[in-house]
Amino acid sequence: MIYGSKDDNRKVTISKYHSRTFEGIREIGFADTGEFCLDLWTTPPAEMRGGYCSTISISSKSYRDQNGTDAKAELLGSGIVIYDDWGNATRINADDNVIAALWAECVEQGLVVEAAT
Repeated sequence: MIYGSKDDNRKVTISKYHSRTFEGIREIGFADTGEFCLDLWTTPPAEMRGGYCSTISISSKSYRDQNGTDAKAELLGSGIVIYDDWGNATRINADDNVIAALWAECVEQGLVVEAAT
């Protein structure tokens, strides 16, 4: 899980939300229970900040190992594409260090990982 703070201003663009650019990270990545969480700031740093929280539906590694799903991750240019259990894609563009950390989490979670050609 990648954590930010109230003062975080790393830009994150997510295709699932009509290529909306978020204004910072509260949390992004895999939770201890295996869900992929997106908890992002919707407004720039200020005393009061708006936020948005969602998940990408990815089953636990043990379930995927037994039953198989279409969940996978793919590096694509300056971003990463994460596919949920049904193969629906969510592209995430962010700083290189954020993408590298998300990629490492995908590998750790046992997702089938691919580098786009």
